[in-house]
Amino acid sequence: MRLIRRLIFCLYVVLTAQTTAAQVTSKQAPAGAPSKTGPESLPVSAEPSQTTANFGDWILRCQHGSGEAASDGRICEIDQILIVQGQQAPVAEITVTRTDAKSPSHLNIALPVNISVQIAPHIQMDAPDGEGFDLAWRRCTAASCVADRVIADEVIKLWRSHNDRGRLLFTNASGQPLTLLFSFRGFSQAMDALIRK
Repeated sequence: MRLIRRLIFCLYVVLTAQTTAAQVTSKQAPAGAPSKTGPESLPVSAEPSQTTANFGDWILRCQHGSGEAASDGRICEIDQILIVQGQQAPVAEITVTRTDAKSPSHLNIALPVNISVQIAPHIQMDAPDGEGFDLAWRRCTAASCVADRVIADEVIKLWRSHNDRGRLLFTNASGQPLTLLFSFRGFSQAMDALIRK
């Protein structure tokens, strides 16, 4: 009689363990379901992480960041991408950054890597005797070479009032001087928006 009771008890324990294991298994997320601890479970802000706005031939780009770059956590810049007629890939990019109305403006240009870094790139108005200035090469990566400089408020004021074009002059790796034209159309409005941000 004791043996029968023991067998019944062991059978009960085995069945209970299997039922518990089945319940635990059924509570696990099905294969391929998103994890509740992954990036999908992070809260989504009501504000966009990136925004763009067009002002003529200039684009204002803002993204939410952190640190001291912007008081509200946004980092903004205005830029113009230069494309040579007949080509689809961008040849150069001109970018202006400014953290606030009291800070100086910074001009950055990015050019292909097949350039000469021995000769500084030059920006000027679209005229042989147009006012201009050199930029300093900063770095080259596998994709581009970057030059920059601080531009004075007088230059910004001149660019705001100029409705024609500017010239970006540089020298390629074989020593050939090249010129790319860029537009000032919308620059004043884009700078106003950049300062407001």
